[in-house]
Amino acid sequence: MCGDESLPKMTDDLMPSRRRFLEFTGVGVGTAVAGCTELSEEGTPTADDQSEPTEQTGTTDDGSGGSGGGDGSRRVSVAVEPDQQALQETRSDIQQRLQEEEINQTEAQQEFAAAQQELVAEAVADVETAVEEAGATIEDALEAQGLLLVAGPADGLIDLLDAEATGGLLSADVFEQVRSQQGQQG
Repeated sequence: MCGDESLPKMTDDLMPSRRRFLEFTGVGVGTAVAGCTELSEEGTPTADDQSEPTEQTGTTDDGSGGSGGGDGSRRVSVAVEPDQQALQETRSDIQQRLQEEEINQTEAQQEFAAAQQELVAEAVADVETAVEEAGATIEDALEAQGLLLVAGPADGLIDLLDAEATGGLLSADVFEQVRSQQGQQG
């Protein structure tokens, strides 16, 4: 059957894994990890430290890469993640239609990309609401990539992790790095 021959490729291309999502949005995992590990090297206590906590040094609020100011305010990149169950349902529906030869491989990929982008937009809207409730503000956004630059009180930013659509909190520098990558590609 002709539809069965293209099904394995469709399965690989539409697997809604975290890796695939990050690849789709252009956020580099290595960059994110580097931004997070950088904090423990700058004076933030680690699990190995048995002494009293020390203040983090080198924070600024001038956009120069620091994470905040002396008033308790911080800046972070918020990675937004679409509803994984909805992605899976969309994938299954598109696979079934492909198998039944209602659509071809190219149409299936285009439909999935559009549905994925719509789910990212919904997730961004959910996180925007959580940001407002946390007493924080969105300074900038790369909505198509699901990345927001958010400023606010540290405890409010931590509370964003409770929002279902929040994929993670990353260094504020990650936002600028992704924006820079987008400028080079576009």
